[in-house]
Amino acid sequence: MLCHGCGHAWQLAADYARKKAQCPECGVFCEVPEETPRQAAPAAAARGRVADDLFLHDDRKAKPVEIGPGGVGDCPHCGETVRFTPGRKGRPRTCPSCEGPVLDSSIQKAVSQAPVTPPVATPVSPPYADMDAASAFGEETPYRFRDAPTTKPAAVPKRPEEGALFGEDSYGLVGGGHRNCPNCSMMMEDHLLKCPRCACNMLTGEMPAKTYEPVDREWESGMPYRRRLTIFLVAEGVFVAFGLIGAIMADELLMFFLTWQLFTALFAFIIGTYIKLHLKRSERGRVTMTETWRICLIPRPTRTIPLSEYEGVLVHNERDSGFWDWLVFAFLFPFGIVPSLFWFWFFIHQDKFVVSLCKDHGFPEKTIFRGMSETMAKDIAATIQDAVGFP
Repeated sequence: MLCHGCGHAWQLAADYARKKAQCPECGVFCEVPEETPRQAAPAAAARGRVADDLFLHDDRKAKPVEIGPGGVGDCPHCGETVRFTPGRKGRPRTCPSCEGPVLDSSIQKAVSQAPVTPPVATPVSPPYADMDAASAFGEETPYRFRDAPTTKPAAVPKRPEEGALFGEDSYGLVGGGHRNCPNCSMMMEDHLLKCPRCACNMLTGEMPAKTYEPVDREWESGMPYRRRLTIFLVAEGVFVAFGLIGAIMADELLMFFLTWQLFTALFAFIIGTYIKLHLKRSERGRVTMTETWRICLIPRPTRTIPLSEYEGVLVHNERDSGFWDWLVFAFLFPFGIVPSLFWFWFFIHQDKFVVSLCKDHGFPEKTIFRGMSETMAKDIAATIQDAVGFP
């Protein structure tokens, strides 16, 4: 059977019954002729016998062959006109009929006829003749390129302060006039003894110890804790004194205890729910900020605010009354017009000043203070901006 891909001829087994067969040389699947599906053509069989005879008497050395377009040529071993398989340039190919190694003569001629020009080295020019023979240049590089310099660079003598910084075995600077900072690598003039960027000492290589002004501030939204506690205890004493006397006179002790519990819980929530901020900066510049909520005068766990995750601080005012504000107003209204008006005026009608930490080009991400004091809000924002270094 003859492969239509590479021209290789081989004989199928007697029991081969498939319609296609794979070429053992190039791997292409070829259709098996219907008239002789299991036997090879007589010409292929004759070429196989010739190949066997030549294999016994050939020295199996690669021979040159003229390969034309499409890889077709006459095999120098068996004399058959076949199509040779593609191969790498300069490497032997194999005849698909007798498997004899051949070489493309055109490639061999091009390689043999290519001119070979040996490299010519240029000796060292006379300006380098006075160099020490034991130096690295004179010992390992006796030849140079044509564009190499023809004069030796002048070395600047080492200064005394360089020996203190870089050691006694340091080399002198070439060119002079400038040097690099050992800390930030900034190039500066030779006469400067202190880096203008990082303040590094050029004589000792040490960085100055940077200190910060310590900051320790606290803010409480609205009234301080002691004033709130005082107002709560005074209100409890007045309510118990007058309420208990009225309950005894009216014989309504159970009603007194119920209203007392309700008054205590409501008043403690109103007077004792607020936030406390604490900002601290050490002498080394470490800034920590914490927030502590008190609900009904009872402190909640302190939480740390990660200031490094934010980009700035913003102060703005808002008048945003929520559901809980109106719920407290509705709850106080049946007890009298005065408590409800007091709540409406101070907690619903008044503008609130808000301090927020910003992200993403000024978006207020976290609210840390909300109150009616504009002075306190601006003071909190200015202190945070100065301690952290926000723009």
